Amino acid sequence: MAAPSSSGNNPAAFTPSADHEGILLPFQNLCLASKSFSDNNYLLPSHQSHNNLNLAAPPLMSSPPEENQEQWRRITQQQPLPTLPRTPGNLWAPAGTLFTPRTENNSHGECSSSWNRQLGDDRNMGYYDGLLVAMAKTQRGSMELNKWLRSGNRRERQEIVDGVIIGGCIFEVMVHRYGHRFFISLLDFCDSVQLHAIFVTLTADRELFLSLSLLKHGSSAVQGFIKKLKRTGLGQCITLILSSRFVELMKSEHGRFVVQQCLYTFNAKENEVLFNSTIFYFRELATSVYGCASLNICLSCICGVHRLQLLENIAEESEFLSYDPYGNHVVQEVLMLKNNEITRKICDRLRRHFIHLALKKSGSHVVEKCIQASEYGLESVVESLLGCEKTFLIIARDRFGNYVVQTALKTAKTSNFRLYQLLVAVLKTQWPVLSSNTIGKYVYKEMRDLESSTENV
Repeated sequence: MAAPSSSGNNPAAFTPSADHEGILLPFQNLCLASKSFSDNNYLLPSHQSHNNLNLAAPPLMSSPPEENQEQWRRITQQQPLPTLPRTPGNLWAPAGTLFTPRTENNSHGECSSSWNRQLGDDRNMGYYDGLLVAMAKTQRGSMELNKWLRSGNRRERQEIVDGVIIGGCIFEVMVHRYGHRFFISLLDFCDSVQLHAIFVTLTADRELFLSLSLLKHGSSAVQGFIKKLKRTGLGQCITLILSSRFVELMKSEHGRFVVQQCLYTFNAKENEVLFNSTIFYFRELATSVYGCASLNICLSCICGVHRLQLLENIAEESEFLSYDPYGNHVVQEVLMLKNNEITRKICDRLRRHFIHLALKKSGSHVVEKCIQASEYGLESVVESLLGCEKTFLIIARDRFGNYVVQTALKTAKTSNFRLYQLLVAVLKTQWPVLSSNTIGKYVYKEMRDLESSTENV
């Protein structure tokens, strides 16, 4: 629709007041909607295209760009992306959201519950689109809009939906603390044409869409939208866009949930580009605070040959990852899958490091998971511990190592009694020392409990 002109008698766009304090600064040069009015006429909103946003994009992180661009061209050629038909029926907007304009019979403007936009009047269109956005960005206004969506008739609901889509301020709504909730509710009332129109709008500027996904409220809005794209055939387009800044999204506090929602919603073929990116960047993801959590989610979603390749890669790097404060969580996650072949590879890589890892906070957890993962893991760890009796007793009195010894005792007793007897035989030689040591007493108590339970049996 035509934006209101800034020349002539139209006053300048108003400055946001306390009622609009929720507007996010990175998007402050988007169109601001005003619901103020002067003595003679209402202030019209200043509409600007979201393409004019001055939002600095973080560095691009992608797999080979030529491949992605070729995939994008192939997908869009196979499935053209139509724009929303601009018929008179699509040009409704809420005239009664807060006020109706002054007329000869209504000199002051009054509250109205009707939707009476005059079709074809660009001046009113711009005003009411802005007014709709202004309502969506306040707590009371968004609640009222949600109420109208739930209780209004079909025409009124479609007026609200079309007002947001055609109004050109969809990004502004999605990043707002109240607006994003309204946007998610609005999706439930969108038909397939409107969902496609939202898709075209969001993906027209891919960098803006990706930056939106990194924000707290924007991420929630994008996740809600992705849920609605299941079985629409648009999933591959979304995942291809996300793959261009895959690492940044996966290491982001909020952006990672957008990728995870794709993994939950789309099928393996649509997520293939995300699977490939996960395999390619697994080491970088595993060593960051949010990336390691994202990678663990991928382990439960990835399938087929991609899953096997990812597990192989992690097993190859398990020595490095086990010493990392974040990477060790990924190794633990893989060990908890109890894949015998992968567990064997990890234990073989860590065999020379079990003693050092047992004395570290993060490493001791990895050693415990090796013990619990398989019979081979238990044997590997116990053999390393018993390789030097003096070192073994030091570990038993260590603040982290004592947990490894206790886990070895409990696991060996139920799965390999021979190894259990070997451990007990060594520990019994130092009972007086262990029982009097602040930390060693926990190993002593655990062993005594296990021995008493054996006698009772």
